[in-house]
Parts: sequence; structure tokens; C-alpha cells
Amino acid sequence: MNVELPLSTVENGIRWYLHAIEFRTADGTFGAHVYAVSDEHACAIVAELRETAVWKGRVEGVVE
Repeated sequence: MNVELPLSTVENGIRWYLHAIEFRTADGTFGAHVYAVSDEHACAIVAELRETAVWKGRVEGVVE
């Protein structure tokens, strides 16, 4: 299954851009995506993820 993400989106009049992130674990290197308003904002989101991320369960489907 492929999930297509728009390169940018506008929310409350603010444009958010898609950013790729990458992380390494003992099982290999993986990637994910986040939306942010700038490169600096994306880096701040990654820093927050490092401190606050928790596992929430397996995704069972995609909501459209």
C-alpha cells in the first residue's frame, strides 16, 4: 500500500511543507515525514520527537 502525501498544505492560512526525517535503530535505518513551516521548524519538531515520542500501536488502515 502506498500513502500519497501532498508536498505542502495550508492550514489556518499558514503553508506547511513536507519534510523527510530519518532515524537509525538496531534493525536498520528508517524514514518518516513531518509537516513544518520552515526547515528550522522541522528541526525543532525532530528535537521534540526525540524527547516526547511514544509508541501508540500498529496502524490498521488509512482514513481518507
